[in-house]
Amino acid sequence: MSRIKIQEVLETVCKVDITQRLKNKIKQDTLSIQKRGNLSSLDNSLAGWDNWIIYVYSPNGIVKLDELVKNVRKTLIQNDIEVTHELGQEFYDETLCCYFTTISCRTPSIYDYY
Repeated sequence: MSRIKIQEVLETVCKVDITQRLKNKIKQDTLSIQKRGNLSSLDNSLAGWDNWIIYVYSPNGIVKLDELVKNVRKTLIQNDIEVTHELGQEFYDETLCCYFTTISCRTPSIYDYY
């Protein structure tokens, strides 16, 4: 599954920023998608999977962040995206003026041959 497909799935929950260049103050719930590298030579369990980290940002407080994480997890699962790990704790970013956490997930690798 490509980043574009994951973005389309997550945009049903809230704004998705794929640039990963969040510099300004976050004013609304926002998700950012980052692809993690696979070291399949070290761990065969990663072979055939694309691994993703979804950064979840909310300027509206910790309870709103929890609700957002719940909705993101639900949406991922409904679209056959396997959630592999949640950070389980939140942090406050003073630069972005918001709370954030992460969710890790994985999707089957898709290879395009031209």
